[in-house]
Amino acid sequence: MLMRYGILFLSLICIRAEAQHDRTLICDGMQAADSLLKRNDTAAALREYEDLDKAYPIEGLSSGACLKLGEIYRAQGRRQDAARIWQKGLATGSCAYCPYELGTDDYYHQYLGKPNIAFQLSELFNDSPDSVYKYTLWADTVYCTPFNCGNAWEDYHAKISPRVAQMYLERGDTAKAYSRLCLSLLFDVAAAKKLKLLLLLYHDQKAIDSELKRCLHHPKKIDAEYNNLVYSLFGYEILRIEDRDRKGTVDYLQKNKSIVYLQSSASVPY
Repeated sequence: MLMRYGILFLSLICIRAEAQHDRTLICDGMQAADSLLKRNDTAAALREYEDLDKAYPIEGLSSGACLKLGEIYRAQGRRQDAARIWQKGLATGSCAYCPYELGTDDYYHQYLGKPNIAFQLSELFNDSPDSVYKYTLWADTVYCTPFNCGNAWEDYHAKISPRVAQMYLERGDTAKAYSRLCLSLLFDVAAAKKLKLLLLLYHDQKAIDSELKRCLHHPKKIDAEYNNLVYSLFGYEILRIEDRDRKGTVDYLQKNKSIVYLQSSASVPY
């Protein structure tokens, strides 16, 4: 009996050591592929990624690595390969078994790999409205919901909000388009550009300026216990703060590029 347990214990140690060895190889391969990409050696990077994918089909490529590999395939016109690896990226882990990826500041590929894969798939299947809608919705409501992406939330939603808003507009849902743009209005002027086009369909510049003035100076208190304030534009929230931060917030909003863009009649694109 003791010998049996001893053999089992040694087997477990061997399995663990082998797994650790595999993780080291995967991490080294990831780092090598990234280094090759940074040196614009796409062909060598492609071989490195594909070798990892073949050697470790389950645990090898993270969602971030799948995103990069799919981008290479798409640039080469290999649409089916791009679709295959991106769909795999939605099912795999965000950082696989590689500590190297945990330390990277590449938010687009690592921390936001899955939502960005979903958006890439929505563009890849742009000839299918249902697929575009499905993958865009997945990106926005499944893989990176508002306020649930850590420090990357602002950057991510600033980039995708105009695209999500356009999707809602194409589906005839103007209210959701407004809400989506207002949610990330302060983070990127691209959202302001899209929003202004919508606003001018229903309001003139004078009405927009008047609403912005009300927004900046008359936020609504929504929580008496915690003194939370909401700044809204035509009924859609753009910012939520605590009352103690109100003074600094007004100054921030007045200088915010998106707010300035909405106020300036000269900024309307033609």
